[in-house]
Order: sequence, then C-alpha cells, then structure tokens
Amino acid sequence: MAPPRVLIVATFPGLADRCAELLHERDELRVYRLTDPRAAQAWAQRERVDLLVIELPLSPDAEALTRLARQQNERLAVLGLCCTRAPEEDLSHDAVIAGCDEILLLPFEPTSFTQTVVRLLETWLPSGSRTVTSGIPQPPELAGSSEAIQKLHEMIERLGPLEVEVWIQGNYGSPKAEVARALHAQDPSRTGPFVTADCRIESSGLQLFGDTLAIARTRWERLLRAAAGGALFLDHIECLPAQHQSILQMLLGEPDQRSAEPAPLRLLSSSQINLEDALEAGTFRRDLFYRLSSVRLVVPPLGQRPEDLPELSHALLQRISRRKGRPELRLSKDALDLLARHGWPGDVAELEHVLECTCELTDEGLLGVEALPAAFRQIGAVPPTRSTPQAPRDSN
Repeated sequence: MAPPRVLIVATFPGLADRCAELLHERDELRVYRLTDPRAAQAWAQRERVDLLVIELPLSPDAEALTRLARQQNERLAVLGLCCTRAPEEDLSHDAVIAGCDEILLLPFEPTSFTQTVVRLLETWLPSGSRTVTSGIPQPPELAGSSEAIQKLHEMIERLGPLEVEVWIQGNYGSPKAEVARALHAQDPSRTGPFVTADCRIESSGLQLFGDTLAIARTRWERLLRAAAGGALFLDHIECLPAQHQSILQMLLGEPDQRSAEPAPLRLLSSSQINLEDALEAGTFRRDLFYRLSSVRLVVPPLGQRPEDLPELSHALLQRISRRKGRPELRLSKDALDLLARHGWPGDVAELEHVLECTCELTDEGLLGVEALPAAFRQIGAVPPTRSTPQAPRDSN
C-alpha cells in the first residue's frame, strides 16, 4: 500500500513550512507544501491527495482546490487551519469551510496538529482495519473492557444524539479529545465539522501572536460560525483567559446576524481539573460554566483500570503497525505484566509513547520485556496509585 499523501497549502508566511516540519518525522507520510492555491490545483490534478491541510478563510482559488481534490479522491480528509487575525478581513467564504472534516484554531499546540493529522488519515485506511462499535469506528485510545470504560462508552452512545453540552474531565494524557469526537460521531443529524480550539493561551498576551481583544472576538466569531451544524470543542477550557471567557460568553448569547436560521451548534469542552474548584477560586465565569456543563463525563484514569491494558495495548499496536507498514505487533505476557505494575501518570498518551519507542527499538513481532525502553523498565516496578476517583455527579 502506498503511503498516504498530505498536501499543505497556506499563504500565511511560514505556516506551510512549519506544519511540514511538524510532520517530517512521520516516515509513513509523504508531505508536500505549497503557498499558491493555483499551483496546488495543478499539483492535485497530477497527484492523489489523501489529506488536504488548508488555511481558512478559503480564497476562491483554495475553494476550487478543495473541490478538485475531493473529485480526485472521494475519501479525501480536509483539515482547516483558522488563522485570521484582522477583523476587517473578508468573511464571505465562511460557508465553504463546511467541507472541512476538522478545523483547528491558531495558535495550537504542535502535538494537537500532528495528532489530528494522524487521526484524520485513519479514514484513509481500509475500513476493515479499524475497530467498529455500534457502526461507528472506535478510537484505539478508548479500547478496553473494564466496567469503568464500558460505562463511559454507554454514556457516549446515550449522550451523542442529545442536544446537551458536555464537559469532559480527565487526567493529563487521557483521551478527552477522543471522547469529544466520539460524541460528535454518534449524532447522525450533525453535518458540520468538528472544530477544535486549544485554550492553552498565554494570558499575558491574550494570544501567542499578541492579538487585541477585537481580533480575538473576530476569531471566536469565526469559530462559532465554522462549527454551525457541527461541534466546537474547547480543549483545556480551564486555561482560557478571563478576557476570552467574557468574549465567548457574550457571543454565545448573541444571534448570528448573517443567518436567518443558523444551524445548531454543539459545545463540548474538556479540562484536567474540576471546574467547580475554579469557580470557587474566581478564575472561571459561573455563567460560562453553566453554559458549557449540562453534563459532566469523567474519563477513568488508566492507572486505575489495569485490566484494560491488554486490549488497549493491542489496539494501539495495531495502529502503530499500520502506520509503520509492519506486520502486526504484540506484547508478551511478561511485558504486559510490567505495564500493569506501572502507575501511568501520563495516562493513555504515555502508554502510546512507550509502545512507539518499543517498536522503534526492535524488529521483532513479539515485544518482550527486553524490548521496552530502559528508562521505562526502571520505573515500571512502581505500583500504581490506587486513589479513589471522584465520581461524576451529572452523568448517571
């Protein structure tokens, strides 16, 4: 199977180069970058594109590129990068961003971009290579058979089609974004994109690019319109500066003057902390909290469900094997026993990192203890923390 092709097209200075740099270590990808949408059209006529990364708002040339690439490959995945900074910029092409599968707001964490690219390319793989639950592909990060993870799946299936806002709470490295995407996928009535806004913004400068409040308002306006008919996922909501909380709360209460019948928008959010503690500390607005948290879902920590490690490791190794074009990898019983004795402070993200490193260090199909990274073998004997998780009050 030929490696998937990623085409990055952006006119914003340095954006295409930076995105390509973030992907250059992914040997399983073929990454191409251009700054001229017209040149990209000619390229797309000659070459198959599996993932198109494109700057928003779309120019007419970029809009034509998106249509052409999708004609050439009906399974094309499209990732939009919303990077408008000036309020006076033309917004007339907002409607065409509905062709995006996902949208990221700049600035974003580098890992958010790379993980989104890899996730979208899962759709490029044959459907038979993905686990399917209830007719919907299941993210490997949510694999497991413990009572805790099964309860989470039940709540996702129950809440997915409902018109409720969901706040997802979980440890650092837990699959909160995957839970949000699963909720979005469970609602067949939603035709809009899944839009992600990473709220880890420097409070000292409002935005990493020193944006003014007017520019910040423009960006949030654009995101709310982009997510019409879909979902807006506010990742790390506890990090949103007070000024942005005020802007977002104000915009959520204002009707969209550009549309007589705006498509419904679903708000999903995630945090590593209990936002009720932030309310008591006065660092989070109560009105915005009540707007975002109709229901709370708690992602069970991996360290407290070691029985999920065999199935979860298998699902992650399947994905790693496909990415690297290798025969299916699996862990020995001794290796699984060592993993089960670890406390997993970095949750599922840490487990995937360990498995990635293990695959780089051996060419064997069966991964034993000796294949695990040396640093991990040294800390693997630390018993997991058995603290009692805080039960969600609203998700029963």
